[in-house]
Amino acid sequence: MFRRERDMREPVRAWMEAEGYIVHDESHLWSGGIPDLLGCQQIHLGYAHYTYRFVAVELKLRHPTRALDQACAYSPFVHAVYAAFPEMVAYRYLEQYRTRIEGDGTGILAVTPERSECIHPACLHHECACFPLWKRFEREWRKRDREAWDSV
Repeated sequence: MFRRERDMREPVRAWMEAEGYIVHDESHLWSGGIPDLLGCQQIHLGYAHYTYRFVAVELKLRHPTRALDQACAYSPFVHAVYAAFPEMVAYRYLEQYRTRIEGDGTGILAVTPERSECIHPACLHHECACFPLWKRFEREWRKRDREAWDSV
């Protein structure tokens, strides 16, 4: 099905964008880690007040323990982390590593060439050290807001 991890990027990117995230490939975190995909979602809190939610996704064809270790390393710096696997193995890994997945709060995505599906939701971490990440996405949110105003 997939020959390389990067072949899974587009279905996962499409899932993240459908969830309302702006997606970047391999962005550096404070930890020195580099998740395969990093998403930012702007959340409206009221008149002119916003907050941001960051999600990291680690893509792996196999090696679930390595994927879960990497996802855990990102968790202090983002609000949620996911490990994405090809659909054939994602369900097997979820059953095999369920205790660890639930304990770590890692979400699991099952990926096919056509789509990605969340088969285990990630726990949302409300506190994270994400301010430097917000700066990366600020320009894109302003551009998106300007385009929305121009279309009215």
